[in-house]
Amino acid sequence: MDILRIDHLHIKGFEYEGFKGAFEQLMGKEFYMDMEFEDQGTEVAYEPYPIGCELFNPLDDTLTSGRLAATSRPGVFAVSYKVPDIEAGIADMKAMGYELIEVFDWGDIKEAIFETYQTFGFYVELISYPGDSITEVYNTVE
Repeated sequence: MDILRIDHLHIKGFEYEGFKGAFEQLMGKEFYMDMEFEDQGTEVAYEPYPIGCELFNPLDDTLTSGRLAATSRPGVFAVSYKVPDIEAGIADMKAMGYELIEVFDWGDIKEAIFETYQTFGFYVELISYPGDSITEVYNTVE
């Protein structure tokens, strides 16, 4: 598989607000984005630089992201790898025998998460977007 780099880590703490505040103190700044994804059952704080991390607060464990975060132990529960071609990456992961859990299509930003927890101890997510800066791409999303 053609992996360009680790893009970001999905992390769950013991208590979301305290964990988020401590992480901001560690980074020396506030998170780039705070988002609530009702359709995914989660609240997320995202910072692409310098760490590339996405903190998760599960809100509804009957929905995909909420379930993955809620059923994972605290710490890193998914690693997001940047790939140049999401469709090729999905095909490669399936060829390796990993089940596709869900594809997220945000226009130029596409993500796919796989059932790899039993193999690696974390979920593998692939992400694809043009260029090297997700913030540049995100800022053009309407």
